Amino acid sequence: MGILYEKGLKNIIPIGGDGMINEVANGFLKEMMMT
Repeated sequence: MGILYEKGLKNIIPIGGDGMINEVANGFLKEMMMT
């Protein structure tokens, strides 16, 4: 999960949009539930 989290942060920081952050957060939740 550490790698996924860092990868997500790199994608979030340059964008800085709340909608995009929510989508990434939802993606993390789905990934965590599947593992």
